[in-house]
Amino acid sequence: MKRIIFFLAVVMAFQCNFIKDPVLTRDTIQRANAFYPLTVGNFWDYLEITYRSDDTLKTEYTARVEDVENIIDVEWSKIVFSPESQISPRYLRVKNDSVFELQYNFNIPVEALKYLKPTRKVQQFQSLLEGDVQVIKTAYILDNPVTTPAGIFDKCYMFVHETPDWIFKEILSDGVGIVRSEFVDRTLEGDTVFIRITELKNYRVQ
Repeated sequence: MKRIIFFLAVVMAFQCNFIKDPVLTRDTIQRANAFYPLTVGNFWDYLEITYRSDDTLKTEYTARVEDVENIIDVEWSKIVFSPESQISPRYLRVKNDSVFELQYNFNIPVEALKYLKPTRKVQQFQSLLEGDVQVIKTAYILDNPVTTPAGIFDKCYMFVHETPDWIFKEILSDGVGIVRSEFVDRTLEGDTVFIRITELKNYRVQ
């Protein structure tokens, strides 16, 4: 009887220790990518309109998660754009509700913090621009939903990077990805050269 009780105690102790160990499952992976879902096969269709003083140009393109590649011992989601244009593939990964982008500093791959889920109404954080220039970005928690041709999105965050001659704003919806962006090019005197607005028109995420 004592042997049976001892055996059961050992088994229960082993099971408790096993349960406490961190286990990577499909659910935990999906939760890690919930902020910006980067599952292979996900896609986002965008309508981009560029406004100039003498012209308006409309274009459409698709961003699709094509594959996962191992670079610097890290799994990166490869996002390709079609039709092919000057937009190069992007490599993104999500970690702890932050999105990192693969960039290169003198041909050395580095992780650049691209987006984070802000915990305050307004929050600043440091990032990299093309791998070697340190920049300050500002993240905002938006109070109101954002409307695009793809629908109405709540739980949105805006990320702003501004220089003397341009300002770039991106809006991400939690669990969807980028739903709207705005790039304003301007002279050092403050005059607007052009405005480029990009909005989500269709998407599939899982």
